[in-house]
Amino acid sequence: MKTSFRNLLKNSFFSIIVLILFCLIIEIIFRFLHGSPLTFHGDRIAKKTEGKEAYVLLENIRDKKYAGKKVTTNSLGLRDYRPPHKVDNKTQILILGDSFTFGFGVLLEESYPFLLEKLLNADSNNSNNKYEVINAGVPGYDTVQELELLKRIISHYSPKWIIVGFHPGDLVKPHPGKRDNNGKDQSVDLVEIDDTRKYERKINWMLRLRETLRYNSSFFSWFFKFYKTTLIKYIPPPKGFLSLNPERFLDSPQFNTCKIAFKEIRKYSNNNNAEMIIFMVVPLVYWDAYPYMNLHKAIAQFCKDESIYFVDPFDEFSKYNAGELWVAPNDSHYNPKANEIAAKSIFSFFQSISTER
Repeated sequence: MKTSFRNLLKNSFFSIIVLILFCLIIEIIFRFLHGSPLTFHGDRIAKKTEGKEAYVLLENIRDKKYAGKKVTTNSLGLRDYRPPHKVDNKTQILILGDSFTFGFGVLLEESYPFLLEKLLNADSNNSNNKYEVINAGVPGYDTVQELELLKRIISHYSPKWIIVGFHPGDLVKPHPGKRDNNGKDQSVDLVEIDDTRKYERKINWMLRLRETLRYNSSFFSWFFKFYKTTLIKYIPPPKGFLSLNPERFLDSPQFNTCKIAFKEIRKYSNNNNAEMIIFMVVPLVYWDAYPYMNLHKAIAQFCKDESIYFVDPFDEFSKYNAGELWVAPNDSHYNPKANEIAAKSIFSFFQSISTER
């Protein structure tokens, strides 16, 4: 009996060793073929703040490395080479957003705000009608934080247009909205941003495991991309691997709070003689299994009801294989080509507006 038990332990031990060695060999092969996964690690580019923004980008950064690319910020902590300023002879466009707007994993010159400015100025026949596009994207921000950022920086600029880059991930953070005695949403004045550690504890262990593997294993990062851009059509993901449940977000408190924030941003736009656009940031997954189309429709209807312009580039993105637009095998942020598609979609909107007017 003891001998059998010892043999079982011995076989189990050797099986584990063989499995570990096999995984190491596979990992080495994939690192050789695809390189190391893109990582968040790099220089510190943000700091905590007492306000509802929770954190802000550091001011006056010069060429610090973040997600493998150099980052420069101005005195307001925006990813822009230029100091904050008002203009009379140019059309300023201020773009709020998260890491997709910021340009995670790409150079500033490859981000869609920068490319949009380039397209608009190249198309301008009148030298007096030039454009400046200000990148106010901050990695990890949602619509509520973008509203708070706008409040802080709006007096330093004179935008004719304020664009909000909206991503479905904006609905992940738990933001309780302020309600009146009848239970109707009023404002986001009482919305508080959860402390990062407190928020992370709310994410289930499967999601944490997925993120750990995605940013540390070349094999898993390759498989993650292959799954999201190919296999997901045939094998739906386990619920624990979803940071956002597409079946429930339209009725979620986060979506209601997000719409309140949109209205507040529109109010600030109107008070500063600017027009507002909501730009739909399209997640890069297999298009036949795209889970967010109902959200696109809900945002479009909201914009129609509230007289806000809406730009939805889904049709343009869906012309490409989603996997071709990832910034890295383990990260579905926009690569330079995807940023170009986003910029051209907004540029086309401006062309159609100028034709109508």
